[in-house]
Amino acid sequence: TTVVQGTTAGSDQFIPYQWELVDSFIHAHFPSGLPKIYVYLSRGCPFDCEFCMESLKGQRWRPLTPLQAIAQIQSAVERYGSKIVGIADACFGLRPAWRKEFLRLLVDSRPSYQTIFETRAEYLDEDDVTLLAQLPVEVQFGVESCSPPMLRLMRKTKVPEKYLERFYRISRALSEHQILHRANMIFNHPGETPQTLLE
Repeated sequence: TTVVQGTTAGSDQFIPYQWELVDSFIHAHFPSGLPKIYVYLSRGCPFDCEFCMESLKGQRWRPLTPLQAIAQIQSAVERYGSKIVGIADACFGLRPAWRKEFLRLLVDSRPSYQTIFETRAEYLDEDDVTLLAQLPVEVQFGVESCSPPMLRLMRKTKVPEKYLERFYRISRALSEHQILHRANMIFNHPGETPQTLLE
């Protein structure tokens, strides 16, 4: 397989959503509004997980500004009356300063919709949890496995014990604040064994 890559676009080159291109389809098939919509607020992922194609989009994380990101979401919600907004980023909120400003702006906007995003446990801290507790939100973690050998094989982390401990700690903090969250898992990845499944 040959992968052809062009120049990686920076966030200043992102093209705004042109919702008018899909308006007729959405109004025809969802006449009472689009209940759930997905938006991208960033591109790029610094990781190189064995099973994932995101690194082909560039490993440098390139986000919209927090203000642009909020405007992007609000535009979609106002246009289609969505009750759930899924943030489709491969690695939401990688930079702490960006993440905290975005979450503060989201809290200040008092959203009527639920926000769903996927991230890694190392990209949330106690301050983030406090902000998330003020929002209708679902946090998804791409944990993938609880088996250290499988995590190494998947290239998910070089230090699986620390990776898992961080997830357990953040999960407990989210539970204490009654924040909905889940761990996404991959079973039967090449190399999986009965023992790794038990782990």
